Amino acid sequence: RDLGSISRLIRDLETRGLVDRRLEALPSDHELTERVRRGNGLTRPELAVVLSYAKIALQHELLTSQVPDDPYLAALLMDYFAPVLRERFADDIMHHRLRREIVATTLTNGLINRFGPAGPLTLADVAGRPITEAAFGFMAARGMLGLAELWARIDALDGKLAGDVQLGLYERVRHALVAASTNFLREGVAARPLSETIPHCREGSDAIGAALDRIAPTMLGERLAQETKALVDGNVPADLARDVVRLGVLVETPAIVAIADRAKTSVDAAAATYLQLGSLLKIDEIAARAQELAPSDDYERLAIGGGVASLGEAQRRLAAAHLAANRGGVVGVPDWLARSGALGDRARS
Repeated sequence: RDLGSISRLIRDLETRGLVDRRLEALPSDHELTERVRRGNGLTRPELAVVLSYAKIALQHELLTSQVPDDPYLAALLMDYFAPVLRERFADDIMHHRLRREIVATTLTNGLINRFGPAGPLTLADVAGRPITEAAFGFMAARGMLGLAELWARIDALDGKLAGDVQLGLYERVRHALVAASTNFLREGVAARPLSETIPHCREGSDAIGAALDRIAPTMLGERLAQETKALVDGNVPADLARDVVRLGVLVETPAIVAIADRAKTSVDAAAATYLQLGSLLKIDEIAARAQELAPSDDYERLAIGGGVASLGEAQRRLAAAHLAANRGGVVGVPDWLARSGALGDRARS
């Protein structure tokens, strides 16, 4: 399904002189096009080669950037060492001569293992940002959504769930990780310290999650309930099922928090407006259906991503406009949209 992105990655690696297709027995562009047409992907040996070179290339990019020097990422350096070493030699670890290399390696493994070999490049393409900034988006999304804990909860179900059900949970989390990371990149995550961004957005995510049953539009609430029930019917613990399904909403936290900050209102009020607009204008439905598309090449993938991004930007602007025009909280979103004349008509169209 991601072969178009893999093709883009192979071309990028080849253009940069990092891989020789013939030497590594990787398929040509023509062969890759044929595989897309036939619905086939890479073989395991081919995927192993691409995975290896993707990590080599990304680690090099990170080491030639300022990313490993971000103070927030010092935690990755500390986590690399055993607890007893962290306790006894914390200062020595912080001044380790391979500090940057350890941070870059840890980031590279996290990005490629969770996104897939082409994931960071795809993320950079869709968001229109340098590939090194994908690391900031990844760490911000991971921290905001508490994904380390969520992955551990899914890992703990080894042998207790049907394989396809467990893999489905991982895939849902991956989709959320990609969406949240993209949103962070579009919000300019690299311009602010991660030590400020992550706690602020984690607080916002927690606030939205706590208010979701109350503020979710009817159709959204019903869809979340149906998806949760489907997972529970597959023997997924109810609390985990709920948390995984809610990720699809919580990935919008960076935009909602930014709207709330500008409007000087609460996060749950901004979320209520944002979610109502998404439901009224069917932006949620369009974005969900776009996710199900299987682009045949890189250009289709970018076009789909650009279309969804445009809808998201419209949703953010409308939410901000409603909050600015309705500081007293007396006009609901449907009435406000109906009274907005050409703006409302254009949005619905």
